[in-house]
Amino acid sequence: DIDPEVAEYWQKFDMAKIIANDPAKYRELLSGKLHIFVAMDDPYGLNKSVELIDELLEINEVEADIQFFTGLGHNVWTDELREHIHNCMDDL
Repeated sequence: DIDPEVAEYWQKFDMAKIIANDPAKYRELLSGKLHIFVAMDDPYGLNKSVELIDELLEINEVEADIQFFTGLGHNVWTDELREHIHNCMDDL
């Protein structure tokens, strides 16, 4: 069950809602700074929310590095991903 009070409290942290309310501001602030990695077969369904934020970011032209992996379940932390993240950090 979802507690309505808890759901209401967390609205202020809803990234999609925040971006949608002022896309120009967040396009400038966030472009190139978001990196999200998720498995398409996440047992907790996290991929569904990432798919939604991916669509919102694309519509609002916020550049983001969002990658969907298959066959990893909830744990996408692999040696390949670790190397990719380190390489991205080195490029900064």
